[in-house]
Amino acid sequence: MSGIFRKFRKDEIQITPFEANKEYTVFLSNYTGSYYEKGYEQFRVFDPWITGSTFNIPQDIRIVSLSVFSYDTQYDGSDFMPTEYGSYLNVTKSSPHAVTTNLFFQRSIHDSIQGMYYTNPDDPCWTLDNNGYEKEIRTLGKSAKVISVPQRIFGESIKKNSVTIESGSKTITDDGFGNLVDNSIQLYGNPTESISFVTTSLLALNFVDMYNQAGSKLSAHSINALASSSYYRDNGKEYFNIKNKTRFFERSPYPNRVEAHNITPNTSSDAEQTFIELDGLKPSTTRSRINVENQSMLKIKHRHQFDYRVGKTRRNTSDDDFAVYVRVSSSRFQESQSADFTDQYHHNHIISKHDPHNRGAFPFSIRYVNKHAIQNSGSAEIGNAGTYQAAISDGVDTLYLNSPTVVSTSNAFDSVLLTKSGSFAYLYVNGVLQSHGSVPSGSLFNDSDIIVGAKPNDAGTKFRFRDKKTRYSRKFRPATAFTNHFKGGVSNVMLFNKNITAAEAGWTATYPTMENKVGNVFYNHGIMTFTAPISNYQSSANHIFSECTLSFKNTHTIIEHEYACHIKEREYGFTMNPTIIDDQKQNTILPFVTGSEWSPYVTTIGLYDDNARLLAVGKLSRAIKKSNDYDTTFIVGFDT
Repeated sequence: MSGIFRKFRKDEIQITPFEANKEYTVFLSNYTGSYYEKGYEQFRVFDPWITGSTFNIPQDIRIVSLSVFSYDTQYDGSDFMPTEYGSYLNVTKSSPHAVTTNLFFQRSIHDSIQGMYYTNPDDPCWTLDNNGYEKEIRTLGKSAKVISVPQRIFGESIKKNSVTIESGSKTITDDGFGNLVDNSIQLYGNPTESISFVTTSLLALNFVDMYNQAGSKLSAHSINALASSSYYRDNGKEYFNIKNKTRFFERSPYPNRVEAHNITPNTSSDAEQTFIELDGLKPSTTRSRINVENQSMLKIKHRHQFDYRVGKTRRNTSDDDFAVYVRVSSSRFQESQSADFTDQYHHNHIISKHDPHNRGAFPFSIRYVNKHAIQNSGSAEIGNAGTYQAAISDGVDTLYLNSPTVVSTSNAFDSVLLTKSGSFAYLYVNGVLQSHGSVPSGSLFNDSDIIVGAKPNDAGTKFRFRDKKTRYSRKFRPATAFTNHFKGGVSNVMLFNKNITAAEAGWTATYPTMENKVGNVFYNHGIMTFTAPISNYQSSANHIFSECTLSFKNTHTIIEHEYACHIKEREYGFTMNPTIIDDQKQNTILPFVTGSEWSPYVTTIGLYDDNARLLAVGKLSRAIKKSNDYDTTFIVGFDT
């Protein structure tokens, strides 16, 4: 056996894995598409119970077994009824709950993707298949579209940067970080560039993930701030409390503390998905207006990133750029606001960073000019009734930017942008420049909180809570009263420490989320989701996911094995060819085999395990003569 078998040394074996990718193109029509792969046919038989035939003869039908499915999904807050448990097909046909084309409950699929991928997208411990972390944007509203690719096709995973979805005039690709990108949005001239202002923002609020709270007035706090920091505290005791612990996402890179009071999530707009409504009601007394819990508003705690000072000094801010963006639906009939404070009844404040107690400087204020301004409209300070106004002040001089465009009466949403570039500021509404002017030369800085939906004012005295009742005691802490409450809807709030250019501002009219990321790819699961507002993409020309061409590459690891079979000059001088046998009974061989000139030809090499079991056979393309004068090395390679 020693002349036949030889053990390998470790340095003679090389095992190398490498990634193989195969491209697939699947045409989806009416929510399904098939891919035929030879060798994966299915066999079907005639069943007399189905066909009515008296014979049950096996038939080779050769039907395709690899199918890609697309699903419409939506959140459904109602409960399943007990009668809906039982026969599956009967349930889906009679149930009031929406089903997919292949009779799956849409709410079940929506709940599944929410639980797997969107529960807490900023925390990889709570979500599956994280790909880009800070570069991956995951948002899920009340509805979404899903494409499911079978694992037999995508293998170990879908290859990153390989997905292309074409539907009508739309082309969507993935950016390699788990985002689907709408290539028709070309802000910077590159159709494949992934654009997201969220990742470069100081504050980024949308409320799409509050779809399951629609219709309920509630208070909430942002999920990316620690729960303990979401409450006011005095000597370790809570004296302000958000009764329900409802949370929403704040998607900027910063752990901003955001408190929402008496908001009502609304899902009536497909274009906005879920937005919040502010009721515009003002508490009746000064003391009740001091209590934050009585307001309908958002309070964003001041942090260092909102410190708009050049070199962090209280001097010239002419080079300190920033931008404020809100997406709002303004009611033309704001609730009555009495003139508690001078000239306050002309405006209902959407978002501002006012300093009510000190010198009065503020970097921004965006407000709605209400009907009480009619009698005094036209002045720069007041503006025109039914329009938007922005203001910037250094405490001495104030710049007022007024929009000539009257707010729509149809409750449509407007994109309102205030941006500061150098010594100039610009006001845009729906991507159109409304007004611009020179910024006051003094410091705009203050350390006040940012308020959405009301204006903070100095209450004229100093209070603090004594207990959870409505009693107060005098302290050295100045009291802030909230007035000028805004009535309307808010779907987006974003702050930046940079200027937003005219081209970028124009983009807000069509793409109010300020990004071209429209969904996600979960590469390891073969799942693709389309989560952008469906109304922007569903038309006679574009049926995203349901009627489309899907192309992608799969990922399959192939292991390459190489074995170096070294034969020394005097080894393996024997042959196993039976023609060398001279006498079968005597088991003798022909004389020439034993001669000095004898040298066999190598045609086959076998690889065996330790128990002499044949594992692999290597066949040479041509026979090679075994030399007695020098060593020979054969390389046996195969893939698994």
